[in-house]
Amino acid sequence: MNRLTFSCYSAIVTIEWTNGDALHEIRRRLPPHSRIIDAHPGNAHVHVLVRPQSETDTWCVSGGAFPNVRGCSVSQAVDEVVDRLDIAVSEAASEYVFVHAGAVAWRGRGVVIPGPSHAGKTSLVRALVEAGATYYSDEFAVFDFNGRLHPYARPLAIRDAEGTVSRVTAQELAGVTGALAVEPGLIVAARFVSGSTWDPKKLTPGQTTLKLFENAIRARDLAEPVLAALAKVARMADGVESERGDAAETARLLLLSVST
Repeated sequence: MNRLTFSCYSAIVTIEWTNGDALHEIRRRLPPHSRIIDAHPGNAHVHVLVRPQSETDTWCVSGGAFPNVRGCSVSQAVDEVVDRLDIAVSEAASEYVFVHAGAVAWRGRGVVIPGPSHAGKTSLVRALVEAGATYYSDEFAVFDFNGRLHPYARPLAIRDAEGTVSRVTAQELAGVTGALAVEPGLIVAARFVSGSTWDPKKLTPGQTTLKLFENAIRARDLAEPVLAALAKVARMADGVESERGDAAETARLLLLSVST
């Protein structure tokens, strides 16, 4: 059995795999800022196990609170584990608050776009990066308990018209990836509606906190500390809400608002 344990943003995660070559591929795709450590899996917050199914050449992925996935090819199993690792880190990172959000930095301040999956975060983050913003994440905004934004810079998951997802780095978009924590400057509750124009309404700090909290990981289990951290974020940043249409035009207007 091949075993790998890593730490990431205070989370500790262990993976076990019966195929050493596949484990090498997962090692290459660990979550951002991961550090491989020596630890017994009994100390791990999440234990992900991948094994071949005895009667076929397909694979089973299990671990944590996730349902088992059976009948995977090796490449599908690797993709499944990579996705689970992101969720595992977000749930076990006791010293940080993870929020489902896109995030960039502009002129030293963070721009955060909270929202669930398939809400158009990635297309707007891509447009912001192409407009010159520094890439932080298209899936998680990571805040410490002082309210600062940290990078979680997986390659962007860009979906085409057929729904096929391609992973693209900020560098492939002629952009750059952030490495340092920054203070948040703008929280953007943007809803994509085809043909609409960007007409933002200012949110109060309380409304901004709730927009973040609605998309926070561990919000139910750790409501009080999560709310306290996100309230700090809301006091540091402006909050706005609007429907949006074209991502490139919205990105241009957002960056103008941060710089003024």
